[in-house]
Amino acid sequence: MQYALRGGEIVNTVTVFRSPRHATDPDAPGWGGPGELHGVFAGMCAPVQEALPLPQRDRHWQMYDREPIPTWVDGRLALLGDAAHPMLQYLAQGACQSMEDGVALPDAITGAADVPTGLAGYADTRRDRAAPCRRLPGSGGRYDVSTGWPGCCATSCCALPAGHVHYVDWLWAPPRD
Repeated sequence: MQYALRGGEIVNTVTVFRSPRHATDPDAPGWGGPGELHGVFAGMCAPVQEALPLPQRDRHWQMYDREPIPTWVDGRLALLGDAAHPMLQYLAQGACQSMEDGVALPDAITGAADVPTGLAGYADTRRDRAAPCRRLPGSGGRYDVSTGWPGCCATSCCALPAGHVHYVDWLWAPPRD
């Protein structure tokens, strides 16, 4: 994933992969470093290979995952976004799902008999929409770049056939009534 910062002065590049070294020994030094990065992406297309040496590699973070909490609402209090349904960045859906929460919340309250009923409706509706994002291959760190769906994303610069990731079309399609 890449995005511009400082008005386009720099480009931040984020690469996500499962560290073989960390999987065998989480306390081992050097996990997630340049050697592992190059090894994991070794089979990717030429543009990916050419881009690997470009970013600085002075930072890496372990990602932690947790399941969504079962109850998002308590009376007149409702959680939204990562507080209710945390997501890792595989589908870049954390902010998107939070914004959808922000749209759904007033809609649910406006059409309800009272605020607690509206909030309960919000949670029911949003749980059904947000949960599939976590279950898709790649979410929750269950797949790595060399074997799973994120590998398809990483090779998208190599002209994947149209519709290759058709199973996520629903994610960006307008809601169905």
